[in-house]
Amino acid sequence: MKRLPTLCFLLLLLPGISFAQRKDFSQDSAFFHKKTTNYQRWLEKTGLGKIIKTDFFRLKDSYTELELHLLMETNSVDTAIAQWNQLEVDFMKNHGKSIQEELFNRFVHMMEIPPEQGNVQVYVKQANGEYIPCFYVWVWREKGELITDKKFGDCKAMDFEVLVESTRTENIVDGESITTSKNLTATETFDFIEAYARERFEPERCDERFPKVVQEARTSSKLTFYIEDLCQEVLKDEGTSPWCWIKESLGIDCNDMRRERLTFTFRYDETDNGFKLECELDGKFGSGVYRPRKSGYMDMEPDFEDYLEEYVLLFTNDLTRALQTYQRP
Repeated sequence: MKRLPTLCFLLLLLPGISFAQRKDFSQDSAFFHKKTTNYQRWLEKTGLGKIIKTDFFRLKDSYTELELHLLMETNSVDTAIAQWNQLEVDFMKNHGKSIQEELFNRFVHMMEIPPEQGNVQVYVKQANGEYIPCFYVWVWREKGELITDKKFGDCKAMDFEVLVESTRTENIVDGESITTSKNLTATETFDFIEAYARERFEPERCDERFPKVVQEARTSSKLTFYIEDLCQEVLKDEGTSPWCWIKESLGIDCNDMRRERLTFTFRYDETDNGFKLECELDGKFGSGVYRPRKSGYMDMEPDFEDYLEEYVLLFTNDLTRALQTYQRP
């Protein structure tokens, strides 16, 4: 009985538990759509529309988080960086506050949402509509503080190649030996890779974490997907903290191993002897106590570059063998 006060005290300190009731936006899509149109009109009226435009809004986290996606009015990362930097300087000089603050405050005011339940994201797209990963600006409010995270031209994806040779078979036709070659098409290859990724990454791991493979983009020659909520995938030596050991000694489940977020991109090209995949892996890690926002993840490079290089070699060999086996008649 003497342990009860101590146990209650520890329970009160458990991280990641929030008792605040978050507003449900599941019935508000029509309202948000109208307000997004009004937001675009506001951009145009203020002159900001020459540089930024609305793209779309999205509801996440069981309809309790509203995202507003904006686009820079250019397909060039270099131009977007120069425009944004100048916009920050000019806006602060003319209005005495940051452009991030103005975009965010106008957003939550128009949408009539609690500031902690919304965020504004600014991106650049290629002419074909695909996102360029080397530029983003994210703005949100947390514990009353406006937070900005941005990436300007700093892409740290690790490149690698997967080479798959043609499968050759010999058949006797009219007494002659005829050799035929077989290659998986891009569609067959991407179908297989997605199935392979789900089998490899989605099983439960690290005490009730259930990673999911989420497709970001797929064309006739390119596939991109990411997996969140991974642990001990790249960072094999990762373990729980002493704080977790204390809680587990009291019979309380605990897992604060850092979460990993891996983004894979594959581009399919035929070769003379088979086909080649030009690949990129962007490795990030985040808090193990709570599921981070996308902006809450940090690059594995340079601190964990050795781990990432070792993992890329392992993954390359595994995927090559799996594709070669799948291609065999």
